Amino acid sequence: MRTAIILLIIFILALPTAGWAFEVERKVVRVEDGDTFEFASLDTAVAPTHRCTMVGYDAPEGSVWNGGRWVKSPDRRAAAAAGMLRKLIAGKVVRIRGERTGTDDRWRCEVWLKDGTNVNRAMKAFLGQ
Repeated sequence: MRTAIILLIIFILALPTAGWAFEVERKVVRVEDGDTFEFASLDTAVAPTHRCTMVGYDAPEGSVWNGGRWVKSPDRRAAAAAGMLRKLIAGKVVRIRGERTGTDDRWRCEVWLKDGTNVNRAMKAFLGQ
């Protein structure tokens, strides 16, 4: 019984820290499409930037694989989504909460502007999702 109580206490104390692996402020250096961007790394000797896929919405892809090569997507919504994300975060220092996905040094992220605006929610509303 005592062991069960101790384990329960440990579990409860661990809850607030579960979930996202990091929360940092970094500069956005490139917007790839409507839900993917790159942010500056602190350790540029290892990697100058990290790719982040934003969570909570799905933007149309900016490029599609066609005949053995990448081509610009014909979906006009892809360009609109990328343009909106650029307008919101390109070149800005943002707060990023995320975790590594384990593939292609990509991260899953949620992003906020300095004024507290949740960029993921803004993009979701822009896309009508």
